[in-house]
Amino acid sequence: MSKRIVLLAALVFGTLVTFNACKKDKAPDVDCSTISGATYNLKVQEIISENCLGCHATGGSAEGDGVFETYAQAKSKGEDIYEESVLSKSMPPSGALSDSLINILHCWKEAGYPEN
Repeated sequence: MSKRIVLLAALVFGTLVTFNACKKDKAPDVDCSTISGATYNLKVQEIISENCLGCHATGGSAEGDGVFETYAQAKSKGEDIYEESVLSKSMPPSGALSDSLINILHCWKEAGYPEN
């Protein structure tokens, strides 16, 4: 009996872990025509300043993974920013960004990382 309970618990746990993993690494379902100002200068710079530059600045703890102090630096790491902040939601380390900020970053990528 106890082997069945352990097996059932392991099966349930494995299923939950699998479903949770499926939620990550998925692009948001957002209509970018409804997101205004998804450009670096209008919205993305502020997102990066408030959520990334604590580590991704010159001399910061994550400088080796990229510095995002300027548009050119952020754009050159745009795919990495997208992967870590939008898809895997592993950044920032303090916790995933809000859905509204994720949507802005998604639309910034979809538009080709525009500056203005």
